[in-house]
Amino acid sequence: MNGLTRWGVAQLFFALSVLCDVCFAISSPSLLNSLGLKDAQLGELGGTYFASFSIALLILGGLMSTIAPRLLLGGSAVVAAIGALLLGSANGFEGALIARVLMGIGLSTAFVGVITYVGREFPQNFAFMAALSNAITNLCSALLAITSSMVPILVGFRAPFRLLALLLMLTAVLLFIILRDGKNSNGNIANASQSKKIATLTAAELPAAIGRIVRKPQFWYVTLYFGGLFGSFLAYADLWNIPYQLKVFGHPIQHASLLNSAFPIGMTVGSLLGGAWAKRIGFILPLRVFAIITFITEAVLFSTTLPEIGAGLAFFLVGFGCSAASLALAALPEHLEAPLVPIATTFVMTFTYLLSALIQVAAGQPGGGGGITSFSSYQGSIAVIVFPVAIATITAFLIRRKIVPALSA
Repeated sequence: MNGLTRWGVAQLFFALSVLCDVCFAISSPSLLNSLGLKDAQLGELGGTYFASFSIALLILGGLMSTIAPRLLLGGSAVVAAIGALLLGSANGFEGALIARVLMGIGLSTAFVGVITYVGREFPQNFAFMAALSNAITNLCSALLAITSSMVPILVGFRAPFRLLALLLMLTAVLLFIILRDGKNSNGNIANASQSKKIATLTAAELPAAIGRIVRKPQFWYVTLYFGGLFGSFLAYADLWNIPYQLKVFGHPIQHASLLNSAFPIGMTVGSLLGGAWAKRIGFILPLRVFAIITFITEAVLFSTTLPEIGAGLAFFLVGFGCSAASLALAALPEHLEAPLVPIATTFVMTFTYLLSALIQVAAGQPGGGGGITSFSSYQGSIAVIVFPVAIATITAFLIRRKIVPALSA
């Protein structure tokens, strides 16, 4: 199997993991009504998913350098499939909670997996390929959101998650079969040897490796940037926005789903443009410009009520700006040795999903027992989402490329 095929099957798992998030966002009103949940419980389901995701990611993602990826990713996909099947059959909050825990554990390795294969197979085009992975995934998300606005059965939660369970199980089979070490997409045996070296990092070496990672200030800047943008995006687009549109702004579910599709469309466009821009001039300037766009747009959403067309444009710009989160990961290979990059990526993602879990739970509190139904309660909720974006915007100006000393004559 060539490198493009290995990246492709890892990309499929990543795409399905995001589709699971989008399905949860789209079906959140159905969950609320069918299972008799309150807004706070919906936030708890979202928070529990990302908490279990984060804890599993910290354990499983760190093993990406010690366990064969096909076993790690394939096994994770099986667990995710079981969780999706349970969610599609849930009859109450407790059943949904167990399902979300299993899905969080199973899907925790998807992004680290595809980023690992981007680094192994396309080391010279890391930023562009990472952005391309993000673009493909979010294009699929946008298509799902648009389709759900026209096909009523997709708005419910049972049929979509049962279908996702089947797709995840089939993907697990592909992961077990295809993800084997070999030559990269250019047939470079040296890079294949590097992949083998990365895969055989021993558990005894992990403490020292972690120490080298956490002593790098650039690692922390990347973590705050990625977490601030992507963590808030997950909370906003993948959980709270559709309930906002239904309960605060009075849009029907079809309009809410269609409006929500602007997020992944924006992220798709932003990923492609940002990746091409980064390939041309480097990733630093795109990081800063995109973060500023996100912060300004979310400040507008916080401060005023927009008409539907204005809200759609704002959601597009939020997705567009947040797409730069993946570009920040390009700083990790520049400041860390190759065997440390998967571990560092794992830590970045762990922080991001823990932060998103905290945001999702906290954002559900302003409405109290009555839920988020007024513009003032909406402002209290979205303020929780905007704050991490402000931090990411600041850290965008602290991320640096590695300065290579000039060779003396």
